[in-house]
Amino acid sequence: MKTQISLTVTLITGLMIVAPALAWERGRVEISPYVAYALGGSFDDFYSYNGNEYYGNVDLDDGTQLGVRMGIGVARGIGIEFQAAYMPTAFYADRDESFFGGSSRKITDVDLTIFQGSLMIDMARGPVIPYMGMGIGSTTFNMDHGDDSTRFTASLAGGFKFRINSHLSFRTEIRGYGIWIDEGNNCYDDYDCDDDQYLRILESSFGLSVKI
Repeated sequence: MKTQISLTVTLITGLMIVAPALAWERGRVEISPYVAYALGGSFDDFYSYNGNEYYGNVDLDDGTQLGVRMGIGVARGIGIEFQAAYMPTAFYADRDESFFGGSSRKITDVDLTIFQGSLMIDMARGPVIPYMGMGIGSTTFNMDHGDDSTRFTASLAGGFKFRINSHLSFRTEIRGYGIWIDEGNNCYDDYDCDDDQYLRILESSFGLSVKI
């Protein structure tokens, strides 16, 4: 048993040394289409909707996100990556002004469009590359009811790339977004929020990375 464990460790170590790594390399471009499942966040506040006042959570429904990331290496193990993503979802209010007997109500359907630039850092080299990233950009809310609204967005990410060959890898990632809602009120055309708040979204994604 000890011999088998030793052989396994030796083999893995050898692969990490010998196998070409899909780490960021200066001047190399990497394209990563992906699909993600996102958990929508919420913010608690008083809000108005169609002229009526309510209290409770304004929830962003969970949904599927489609996107693509394109980056370029600026140094060994360090890259700058640009992201464009689309997520159809909806806003819901889960309680009415009475606090009792309220039921979930759809405020509006909304399409999220995310644009970000991220600093990506590889944490190791080898056939499996753990990495982390930090991004800033914007999220646009395209709503059926109310004017479109674009908000500042920041994100933190961590994930892994699994080498398939010298140009292709499987990529999986978890990313958390913080979307600044408003400076005080008039969050959107149809309802107001009392305080500065952030809408948080957590997503898990997978896709392929192609190095060209």
